[in-house]
Amino acid sequence: MIFAPDFFPFFLLYIYFFFLFLRMLTDSSTVMPAHDATIKILKSKDSSMPAMQKKGSAMTLILKPYNNTFQIRTLELKEKTKIRIGRQTSSKTLPTPFNGFFDSKVLSRQHAELWCENSKIYIKDVKSSNGTFVNGERLSNECEESEPKELNNDDEIEFGIDIVNENGSILYHKVSCTVYIFSMPLSQVDESIIKELSNAPNRTYPSPHLLVRKSSVSSVSTVSSANSDITSNASIAMAATGGNTRKRSKKLESVLTKLQYEVDKSRKVEEELKVVRDAVGNLNKVLSEDRIKESDELQLKLNQAETKIKAFDEKWRYQNQAIQTAKTELHRLEKKLSNRETLWKVEKENLTQEVAVERKKVKDLEVQFTDSCTMRSLEIFN
Repeated sequence: MIFAPDFFPFFLLYIYFFFLFLRMLTDSSTVMPAHDATIKILKSKDSSMPAMQKKGSAMTLILKPYNNTFQIRTLELKEKTKIRIGRQTSSKTLPTPFNGFFDSKVLSRQHAELWCENSKIYIKDVKSSNGTFVNGERLSNECEESEPKELNNDDEIEFGIDIVNENGSILYHKVSCTVYIFSMPLSQVDESIIKELSNAPNRTYPSPHLLVRKSSVSSVSTVSSANSDITSNASIAMAATGGNTRKRSKKLESVLTKLQYEVDKSRKVEEELKVVRDAVGNLNKVLSEDRIKESDELQLKLNQAETKIKAFDEKWRYQNQAIQTAKTELHRLEKKLSNRETLWKVEKENLTQEVAVERKKVKDLEVQFTDSCTMRSLEIFN
């Protein structure tokens, strides 16, 4: 027979607890008859112990405080009947394990309400001063009534807040509890579970709707018809030992409850592992996609940067060539200007010499003209 990898650990756990149960049966002083006629499934028509009460008629809510200052509270919630949570104010509101009153100064006299409706448990804050919190979320503002909030198994409820001294120590504790919900009346909840909740630290317990009624042989067949083959085999074994005492029946039912709890716990762990595996797979997929996307984006940016660098290099080459050409042209113009300056100096000297010659000629002409005028004047006088 081939098993899926995810089912194999659960199958081993299943076999282990089945043999554990058989061993506990064989340790008993009473030997089970071997004849086939003695092995029958119990079908009680006129049983004095009724089957599990109809779903929705009543539920049991257990509030397990984190602080040892407060007692564990076991509340039976009947359909649409509200139970008040509040502070002790008189002898009528004295805190007991079966009411919702606490000796805490951080609670209001009428702090919150709990009730059962359609097989669900609800809570609401009724205008308390310090608030009601479910899983860290406050239900309403100060002195405001909140909307109903559905409670689930393993929820965390906080009534009020811690009042702290100046030195940092807590003066008045809030009432902080873990919620355990049982879909049955208080009379049908196994006392060993309540006792274990009262004595043990906070932990995860079996699904309440799978718990059997205390000291009831008929409850074994009820659970066996609703659950696994383990409970079916157990109910057959218990029917075969019809002459056993009530003490043996309670012991077997306690074993069945613990076995069912371990099986449910293993299923829950298996489901959580599947969720974790899927989450890790999705995370790896997302990270892989992100890495590929980032790699593509980086490659694109590198290509764009390389293109820009090539463009800048080409532009610089053209600019450098233009600069060299401009330098050559500038040298040529400087040389040409230098040559023209030399020519201009030569021409200037020539012109200066010519001007000097012309000026000399003008002076000579002026002298001649003056002499000519003088001679004419003399001739006229003579």
